[in-house]
Amino acid sequence: MPSAPLRCVALLVLATLSGCSSDGSSNGEEAVGEEMAAALLGTWKSKDCEPSGATGSRRRTYVFTPSDVKITYELFAGTQCETGPRILTATTHGDAAFVGKSSALPGVTNVLFTFKSRAITPAAAGVDLLKGTCGQYPWAADEEVDVSQDGCKALVQSNTECPVEYDLADIVDGVAYFGDRSVPLCSEGARPAQLAEWGVAQQP
Repeated sequence: MPSAPLRCVALLVLATLSGCSSDGSSNGEEAVGEEMAAALLGTWKSKDCEPSGATGSRRRTYVFTPSDVKITYELFAGTQCETGPRILTATTHGDAAFVGKSSALPGVTNVLFTFKSRAITPAAAGVDLLKGTCGQYPWAADEEVDVSQDGCKALVQSNTECPVEYDLADIVDGVAYFGDRSVPLCSEGARPAQLAEWGVAQQP
């Protein structure tokens, strides 16, 4: 994670918090962020099979290290995850900065996800779908394609369209919840007003 002075500079630039002192330290917000960062270290996977759209389903995996985060979404046809064919796996990799308390939700922490790379790996059942949706890429089953620069329409945004996501995080009874994603989280004004219904559980 960045040093305390760098964190404060970032916070001021993004106008997400106030209270950094002249020596680069911040008030209790920094301690709140560091607590959540430490609590989330490790691998977290979807506690349940989650809905994706009207007819699909998904499973998510978050891997937090002291220096970065990798998020994986596996999308399935049908509503029961592995019982339907897997369509694709979308992977994002970058940084997570925990930047203090949510002003709207007690006990919840604000998060900034800054992604360095975004990729999609189609399964055999997803190749034709991706060719029709984002035909500019050379799709082939089980071959990862980097979509960081141009994205893939609604499936994965590009780094230009959404360089930073303004999210939330909380841990309740050992299950981690992030913000509701009904709309893209690409500005401070789009930061969710509530946590998502579905959580991820820490893996041994």
